[in-house]
Amino acid sequence: MAALASLPQTTLLQPCTRDAHQVYLTSVANVTPGLFFWAHPGRELFQVVSLGPTGSTLVNVKRGCEGSNATTHIAGETVFLGRGDQFYQHNPVAPPPSEVIVQPWINTLTGNVYWPTGESEGPGTAARIWQLATLTPGIGPLGVRTKVITPTAAN
Repeated sequence: MAALASLPQTTLLQPCTRDAHQVYLTSVANVTPGLFFWAHPGRELFQVVSLGPTGSTLVNVKRGCEGSNATTHIAGETVFLGRGDQFYQHNPVAPPPSEVIVQPWINTLTGNVYWPTGESEGPGTAARIWQLATLTPGIGPLGVRTKVITPTAAN
């Protein structure tokens, strides 16, 4: 199942409050001014205004883009990076094509994150579906919070 663009991922390094306009990411590789990022499961779209000092993972951001709401986020939230046209305001409505334009499919209004599944070629193509991802929080070694994003059957 080929994708023309798989959205790069990183995580929030530190928590951020609803009114913060600076966030720390685990990595700023692939982060450039004008780019957008989606914090999941916090359900907020940010736009990168500028990067912090060289060697820093500080990012100056515009909050609550494209109909999302500025909210509080915890350290470790998954962040998907992409251009504005790689995020959507609706859920997918048909089976994924053999070449998916972008994955995952992120609906910024509902917070739904979908991954394409099934064969992209051959007899399994009829079984291709978009699967809704769910988040399973947990506690790891030394009490560190963990999370696993898993595809589940779409509704």
